[in-house]
Amino acid sequence: NCAVPVTVMRGMPGRPAAPGAASRARADGARGSEADEPSGTLDALQLARLDLVKINDPASAAAVLAGAHDTLWRLRPTLCVAVDDPASLRALAAEVRTFGYRCWGHATPLFNRANFNRRPDDIFEGRSALVLLAVPEEAALEVKNAGCVEIP
Repeated sequence: NCAVPVTVMRGMPGRPAAPGAASRARADGARGSEADEPSGTLDALQLARLDLVKINDPASAAAVLAGAHDTLWRLRPTLCVAVDDPASLRALAAEVRTFGYRCWGHATPLFNRANFNRRPDDIFEGRSALVLLAVPEEAALEVKNAGCVEIP
């Protein structure tokens, strides 16, 4: 049995913290400040350990990585980043390689014929989720998953 600490951040690191964050009403009616919400960058967190960075919002990926320059070099986490299309995948891979990472692309169909509800119709019209998987080049890891294609 292996316990691994995980921190899930609400919001997206990558934007600088608002100076003098003003108090405002939250959706639940309580008062809070923007300082109560995650902001800033991954570098600003000064983490001692980081094994994986998962970015679900393709629009925020570049900002998150820009704010993680020192963290990526210091802690060498694996990256898993959602992207919108093959052109975005290639552009993001080119950026990530500047940090000394090897990159793979993987497309996962949104529809699975063996789905829980046994629905036969593909309501996603053949669309796939596209991700970039990036591993530090010094890691002794070969990605040999069907559908993973290394991006040179």
